[in-house]
Formats: sequence, structure tokens, C-alpha cells
Amino acid sequence: MASIRLDNNLLIGQGVTRYCFRHPDKEWLCIKVDKKPRDKATLREITFLKRFERRGIAWDMLSEYYGKVDTDRGTGYVFRLIRDADGSVSSTLRYYLLHEYERIDYRKMREAFFSFRHFLIDQKIQVFSLLDYNVVYQKVSADEERIVLIDSIGNNQFLPTADYLGFLAKRVIKRKWYTFEKRLMRDYGNNDRLVKIIEELRRYP
Repeated sequence: MASIRLDNNLLIGQGVTRYCFRHPDKEWLCIKVDKKPRDKATLREITFLKRFERRGIAWDMLSEYYGKVDTDRGTGYVFRLIRDADGSVSSTLRYYLLHEYERIDYRKMREAFFSFRHFLIDQKIQVFSLLDYNVVYQKVSADEERIVLIDSIGNNQFLPTADYLGFLAKRVIKRKWYTFEKRLMRDYGNNDRLVKIIEELRRYP
């Protein structure tokens, strides 16, 4: 089978360890390629995603994994591409907080944050870290907006007991959520809407 060609015009973005491309033939998918062929980050992430799949989690706020493909840049890992209702690729939370400050709908963003926190804790979705650029802010419809986790899935504990004990997993996730809130307050403390949302989240842990 011929490998998939990933031209630069398909590039969506890149992180520390990976490039992310739009799938050239399937608009609802993206392909992630490791920058270093021997990097184990993607394989560790896939291990957790398969574990989540076996548990039967909901995927509304997490990008599903669909398997490997051969590409002209090496092994590619296929994921659901998060798109807005108008078909455009969903932007990161960082983008909205930096560039769409005046257009943020407080009610919709508040609901998105509360739902996302509940999802992570209730479904025991373990992450290395929560950052404003490893989640996207999806415009699902005119009435609904959603935060979706697209990167940094896994457990970086030295002794990963939370992988096997649900109550410990929830404790670790809550701790990382609190760190996420602190980062947002530090970086966007001048965003009145966001500060109000975080203050409400802390009143209803």
C-alpha cells in the first residue's frame, strides 16, 4: 500500500514532540507524526486511549484514536480532527483567550469549563498536564461550546498507582486541574470573564 503524502499545506500545528496534519482524503481525521522516530510519547498516549476505549468512555471531549498509517514522513497516528459547526478546524483555548477576549460568551464558556472538569474526573481521564494549547475550544453549535482534550494523555507519576486505582486517579486529576486553574489565572488574570469562571469552579469543586 502506498504511503500517504503529507504536504506542508496540510500542517495544522506542531508541539514539542509531534506534527499534526489534516488527513488528505478524510476531512474528519488528522494524522500525528513524531518528530523523532524513536520517541515513545505517542505510543504511551495510545496505550491510555485504548484503555479508555475498553472502559467505554464518552468521547465528546477527547479525540479518538483510529490506528496507524504509513506516510512519507514515517509512521502516522490517526485521530479524530475536532471541527466547529461551520467546518473549520477548532482553535485552541489559548487562541480564544488571547485573540477572542471580547467575543467570549461567558455563559457558554462557563458551561464548557464545568462540563470538561466533570468529564475528566468522572471518566478518570489521566493527563500529563493540562495546558491552554493542548485543548481546543469547539463551537459545536450556535448554542453549545465545548472544551476537547487533544494531547498530553497519560500518567507521569513515578509510581503510576493511579493507573489501577480509580480513587487515586481522581485525586491526581483534581490536583492537575487545580494546577491548570492556577496557570490560567497567572496568564489571563486580566480576563474578567475567565477569572469569574475559575472563581465559580472553586466554589463548586
